Amino acid sequence: MTTAARTEGEAEVDFGRYATAVAARWWLLLLGLAAGILVALLISVGGKDVYRASALLYPGQPLSPSGSRRGCARRPPSSRSRATWRASARRSS
Repeated sequence: MTTAARTEGEAEVDFGRYATAVAARWWLLLLGLAAGILVALLISVGGKDVYRASALLYPGQPLSPSGSRRGCARRPPSSRSRATWRASARRSS
């Protein structure tokens, strides 16, 4: 392969040049790391909102293996009043 054909399709990367540039400016990397840590610390300390959620699930009527409903005396949650639901939601938060 000739030199002209080699330079058309691919270019060599001189990692030594990049390593020298990073070694000469090591303080920039350290400054960027310190700034990132400071920003992360400020965000984590400044965010005082803690979000909490809860859910009350009602599994419904149980089914037999054939798919028919089994007799069950439980009543669905819609039979409870809205005030009772609101009170229980306030207590859990």
